[in-house]
Amino acid sequence: MVKKLLVAGVLAVIGALVWNVAPASAHHPEVTVEVCPGPENLQNVVDVTAYAFIPPPGWGDEHRINDDVLVEVTGPGVDLSVTGQFQAPDYSFTTRFNIPDAVGKTLTVRVTAVDQWGPDQQYPSTNPNAETTITVPVCNETPTTSTTVAPTSTVAPTTTVAPTTTIATDVLPQTEDRPQDNSAEQLAFSGNETGPVVLAAAGLIAIGTALLVTTRRRSV
Repeated sequence: MVKKLLVAGVLAVIGALVWNVAPASAHHPEVTVEVCPGPENLQNVVDVTAYAFIPPPGWGDEHRINDDVLVEVTGPGVDLSVTGQFQAPDYSFTTRFNIPDAVGKTLTVRVTAVDQWGPDQQYPSTNPNAETTITVPVCNETPTTSTTVAPTSTVAPTTTVAPTTTIATDVLPQTEDRPQDNSAEQLAFSGNETGPVVLAAAGLIAIGTALLVTTRRRSV
């Protein structure tokens, strides 16, 4: 019975220790770094984002509050720093560092939680630092846009006349007006108007013949 009580007590102490240590070890900062930031691919520029840890289930966002956070960028000829806070709603902040002649340099970026965590600094930080290193590359420079102006021409532009399109149409035959020759028409005419003339001539010939015959008979 005594042994069972001892074992239960030891397990309880271990559980309490684990419960207390886990929250304390969770309070820490994080860091991300972007070189050549933005769509412009800025050369010799580094963006550093410091942010609070993601709390485990059951914890509120008050565990992520920290009122004094230090960001440092160091390297050959570089020693820059800035301070910020982890506050709602993002619990993070971003700082842009302009570093002349940074190409090829290896830089150390460190974020330190200077204060304790929580609105009343009631949560200690057992791991206050987050650190990373970067080597600044040659960024892709945005190409310069040049405008080419065409030279002004002093020669008057040539006007091109569109060719005339000839459309073929049906041409009616032309009637030639000639002067009328009535005599020719009368000679060539063979209609009913010559009938009376012929009959008159035949009658005259018959009369003449009859007179001639009568005269000859009387003289005999």
